[in-house]
Amino acid sequence: MHYPHIAMLKTKCLFLVVAMHCVMFFATPFPFWKLYADAPQPFADLLTAISGTTLIQCFMMASGFLFAAAWDSGKRTPLQHLLHRGRRLLLPWFGVGMLWVAPLYWLFSIPAFGHPADATLVETWKSVALGLFTDHLWFLLVLFWVTIFWIITLTVLKKCGHDTAAAGGMVALIAALCMQNYGQWIKWYCLWEVSAYILCYYLGIVIFRNRESFDALCRKRPLTLAIGLLVMIILLWPYAFAPVSGWAVSLLCALLGYHLFLLSGGLYPLVQSIPLFTWFERNGFRFYLFHLPTPLLVFMWLYKPLQLPPVAFVLLNIAITMAVTSVIVLVSRKLEARLGISL
Repeated sequence: MHYPHIAMLKTKCLFLVVAMHCVMFFATPFPFWKLYADAPQPFADLLTAISGTTLIQCFMMASGFLFAAAWDSGKRTPLQHLLHRGRRLLLPWFGVGMLWVAPLYWLFSIPAFGHPADATLVETWKSVALGLFTDHLWFLLVLFWVTIFWIITLTVLKKCGHDTAAAGGMVALIAALCMQNYGQWIKWYCLWEVSAYILCYYLGIVIFRNRESFDALCRKRPLTLAIGLLVMIILLWPYAFAPVSGWAVSLLCALLGYHLFLLSGGLYPLVQSIPLFTWFERNGFRFYLFHLPTPLLVFMWLYKPLQLPPVAFVLLNIAITMAVTSVIVLVSRKLEARLGISL
């Protein structure tokens, strides 16, 4: 079954993540990003902070929603779910990481988290294979681990007769706390990053299983619910980047995202009539895989020579990234068709 509001939410998240990778050069330096402009810009700090608590969290919630739809339909066994997710997430991570990310970051000496600019190609391949250098592909690994966690957990809860929102929520909280407190040393394959996303993913599962009552509430009190969620987010915002309180902000942001896109679901036929939207909806995942390192190269090669105002350079970077990546996506589809493979 197709859920228009979930489709729009996932498409929006992927597009904005790509756009944010053109903005973060102007943010205050933080560990996961290595290239920066001469001076931080307030607008970039604000957008980076907001995106850091909303985009991937909303995508995880939407992924949990769709996983619950597939899981509860009973059309696949747990093993089939596992194999499907492995093919969908692990193969692109490894293939794109080894054949696209590693060679290009080495060739152009691009500094990144887990990848010094002077690393050799062999060192870069080794870092990718060990899950130490993942760049934007970290998201695929985290989504895989979180999905596997819930495949196992839901199977056990069902066998025990306790597959309820309360039991699942308790397991999710305990697992997130354990990973936060005792799993931070696991630097391989992004396992140390799963804490908050275990909760966001399960939020999507809970929403799917209670969608009739939740959707009715959203439509009955749209403004009240939106304002209430927004007020709670604002009140908790000073604590948004602490481990536990930050999880609450992430869940509230994901809930608000679901609420807003549910209300705008009626616009789906209209936006589908826009060729650019339908193209990105069909190619969003592939676009995400191949969009880097274009923004990084644009910044490295054009920022200082052009000396544009920050906002103008961000818009230029977005335009170039969209154009270049669109060509790469089209070429990748033709190449896969010839080779008889599929991402």
